[in-house]
Amino acid sequence: MKRSIASLNPVYNTGRMVAEYATTCYVPSAQRYSRLTADNLAKARSLAQWRQSLMRAWNQVRVENVEATGADPLHVGGQLEVKARVSLGNLSPNDVEVQLFHGIVDSLGEIPQPHTVTMSHNGDRSGNSWIFKGTIPCRTSGQHGYAVRVLPKNGDLANALEPGLVCWG
Repeated sequence: MKRSIASLNPVYNTGRMVAEYATTCYVPSAQRYSRLTADNLAKARSLAQWRQSLMRAWNQVRVENVEATGADPLHVGGQLEVKARVSLGNLSPNDVEVQLFHGIVDSLGEIPQPHTVTMSHNGDRSGNSWIFKGTIPCRTSGQHGYAVRVLPKNGDLANALEPGLVCWG
């Protein structure tokens, strides 16, 4: 019992927990607060305006088409290349992050432990639609799945899910 306590104490203790909270939550929040409130709230005003324009334009965002190319069946060590045509309406590719949400599929058809890959665009555009490309590495065997999702992107957001907007393809 004493040996267990001695070996677990460095990993499970309140000092480590508070230090982890400080480095992952408190310090980044304080830095964000300082950044947003500097220059008489200039960045905060800019972020608020961006969020308003984002809310007005988000209903125009949609994944129009998804195409995948790769070996069939895909083997461990291979990769699946995915191309998606995404309509952004009045938004630009700089306002969003298009991601491949992928992982092993469970018996319910869900991806319980997902990974994400950011898709990039090379400027290919047709009207309000942009072409985004990404690659999923095949590292394990089994049944895998993927989906394309679009999230808002702004360096002043606490995280991409803060606005509560996600568009799935």
